[in-house]
Amino acid sequence: MNDRIEKKSLKVLIVDDEEPVVMFMKSYFRRRKISAYTATSGHQALEEFERVKPDLVLLDIIMEDLDGFEVLKEIKKKSPDTKVIMITGRQDAQAKQISSKLGADGFIRKPIVIEEFDQIISDVINK
Repeated sequence: MNDRIEKKSLKVLIVDDEEPVVMFMKSYFRRRKISAYTATSGHQALEEFERVKPDLVLLDIIMEDLDGFEVLKEIKKKSPDTKVIMITGRQDAQAKQISSKLGADGFIRKPIVIEEFDQIISDVINK
């Protein structure tokens, strides 16, 4: 990740129901001295979003209570300027199109490859 991002005071909300994914991303941001908050469900994500007011949200699409598309709609309705990167393990080509139409700023497929993750985070933050 480039220096401009590391020095920037960011708050990131990580939303995923898979603990290893959450821990990977949380560690990634903490190593860069970026505040990282987590949620493991759609409802919890919306609560944390209101509490934290993050600059960037990493949002899993498939969750048990509210899917990521519903959470994305709510986030963009409340805060259109918040950057949102959708995450999925699905190989469904439509997921990326739907994400984009709903206002997502980026898209990451699982399993996460660190170089791709780093590039997408940099691209979205520097838009």
